[in-house]
Amino acid sequence: FNWEENDTEGFVVREGRIPTGPGEVAIDAATARAFGFTVGQTIEILTPATPVRQYELVGIAGFGEADSLGGATFALFDLQTIQRLIEREGELSGASIQVVPGADVEVVIGRIVPMLGDDAVVESGQSAAEEQAAGIQEALAFFNTFLLTFGFIALFVGTFIIANTFRIVVTQRTRELALFRALGATSRQVNLMVLAEAVVVGAFASAVGIVAGIGLAFALRAGLEAFGIDLPTGPLVITPRTILVGMVVGVVVTVASAILPARRASRVPPVAAMSQDLVRPRRRALRPRALTGTIVTSLGLAALFFGLFVKIDGGPPEIAYVGLGAAITFVGVAVLSPLIARPVAGAIGAPFARLLRVPGRLAQQNAVRSPRRTSATASALMIGIALVTLASIMAASIRAVVDEVLDMGVEADLIVRSTNDFDPTAGFTPELGVRVAADPSFSDGTRIRVGPALIDDDETFVSSFADNYTDFFPYEALEGTTTLGAGGLLVDKGVAETREWALETVVVLTFEDTGPQSFTVVGIASGPAYSGVIAMSETAYEANFGTPTDAQLYVVLADGVTLEEGKAALETLAQDVPTAQVQTFDELRTDAEQQINQLLGLITGLLGLAVLISLIGVTNTMTLSVIERTREIGLLRAVGMDRRQTRRMIRSEASIISVFGSLLGVVIGIFFGWAILRALESQGFTTFVIPVGSLVATGVLGIVFASLPAWRASKLNVLEAIAYE
Repeated sequence: FNWEENDTEGFVVREGRIPTGPGEVAIDAATARAFGFTVGQTIEILTPATPVRQYELVGIAGFGEADSLGGATFALFDLQTIQRLIEREGELSGASIQVVPGADVEVVIGRIVPMLGDDAVVESGQSAAEEQAAGIQEALAFFNTFLLTFGFIALFVGTFIIANTFRIVVTQRTRELALFRALGATSRQVNLMVLAEAVVVGAFASAVGIVAGIGLAFALRAGLEAFGIDLPTGPLVITPRTILVGMVVGVVVTVASAILPARRASRVPPVAAMSQDLVRPRRRALRPRALTGTIVTSLGLAALFFGLFVKIDGGPPEIAYVGLGAAITFVGVAVLSPLIARPVAGAIGAPFARLLRVPGRLAQQNAVRSPRRTSATASALMIGIALVTLASIMAASIRAVVDEVLDMGVEADLIVRSTNDFDPTAGFTPELGVRVAADPSFSDGTRIRVGPALIDDDETFVSSFADNYTDFFPYEALEGTTTLGAGGLLVDKGVAETREWALETVVVLTFEDTGPQSFTVVGIASGPAYSGVIAMSETAYEANFGTPTDAQLYVVLADGVTLEEGKAALETLAQDVPTAQVQTFDELRTDAEQQINQLLGLITGLLGLAVLISLIGVTNTMTLSVIERTREIGLLRAVGMDRRQTRRMIRSEASIISVFGSLLGVVIGIFFGWAILRALESQGFTTFVIPVGSLVATGVLGIVFASLPAWRASKLNVLEAIAYE
């Protein structure tokens, strides 16, 4: 930026002063702190248009109260210096104008507009501030969506656990509720009583959740600062709407989860108060569930396959239908899961029965005899495991695509790319390529440049290929030619199909420097190296982008030069180009995998919270199950079962339920992973990889999370347990 005495854009002097001459610069306080720069020091700065130059550091600036803005690095010059640096002498990117007191802003705007060209916009300071704020909010919208999505997943999983908890609690209180009915309580009163309990529980838990969420917000802010994202200082904004929405959502989810158990409680007959045990028919109740589950699952699959195989003109993208279908299918499978709980849980429990004998057989029978409870507990786990499996498939498939691209027979030994991984248009000086061409250590090379352009008002990235690009990157199929000339385009087959382009189609690209320019599609290629590509010749790129920079440079070693020698020679040539990094293809693959692993780690960590909630549900269900079966466990202890066998029985049952939920989750996650990758095939996702290990891990975790209820069951007093009502 340029930084003037009357600057109103937010920069403030922390140390030193504002730069005033061609040899002076100021930098942001975050960068100064990170690299130990001090006022008076000489620093080197490189720009695309100029070689490395030395500047005196005369000032350190803050952005308002923050040391920087979003972790960005700022170099601040006087106006004339920066115009020379970016080759825009006599030009401005924008201006801030202060009107005299009493002047009408709109009138002033009307006078300024005729002085400017058609590519300039004049607006009031208030409008500009609102627009900038909206732009920042839009840029950060993905983060809100990201967190809200995982919040929704947690609520979705919690719904199953809450419903299962109320179902078990109502079953345990059958005689108590029947006594209320015998004393004159109506079905409606019993129903309202259970729902009122749900309201109280939901309100209390929501209040605790809001307090915990505020604490997590502080932790998240500290975490962002640790990653170098320095947000402007200020208090966290906790609006009444946030608290209200949190309370309402928590209570509504809890009450909604308790509706079916409350209806069941209202139907308890008064005569049940006279009976020790109340046996309810199960098989007949599963028939309407089968019909409902089949309908819901069919609707979900229909939406999913519609998005996969039906060509849609306009409206939401195909992936949106796939996502909607997946969400509906989740619900349908959860409804249907009790129908398969008996045979599947029986099969999963068979090894426990053989290995642990009596405790294992009892655990198997306990999981089988209550398919609703088993499936309700497993369904919560199913969702978390399915999403973790899906994320793992996506990450493994992305790695496979990266490996496929890097192993596709690239005729190069080394790659030079930008040190800025966040900006696809970032690059380094073309002078480096000139040096490589003159060095006897290298026999050949090709470069790629990337820049932004508009197609029908949508921003996209276009590339430029050197004439020898196809010598380095083979294509699988080609229509037309790769000789582009001054006005030709080479495009990826998937891009051509999506945009309905064919050979000889005229495409209008709008550039910042030259405005709208017409190009003709002369080649359509397919292959990993051409995925998503819209490419022009270097001549056309330089004519429309001004000062060119290379985004990537591929180099072939001369005969007799080893990889280590070639890399050392290339690093020597690039030692004064700090925006370029030299890598072997193995190093490039490692970097790509690390970035994928970081993203997967973040996603898996958040999805792991859903799995944790599910496993807590296992603990909750097994604890309530122990309470419900207190008399039964007491009788088992009375006829000779010791404490160790009791613990094994409870832990084995929890493990059977966990493996059941994991099995469903892995199967569904694999299916959804295939569907999503199929929907994204045109974006280059052509490899499907299935990771393994979820079943064993969750089975072990099920045992761990059942330890508390198992310990409680083993500590029951035998006589008190036998007498328990």
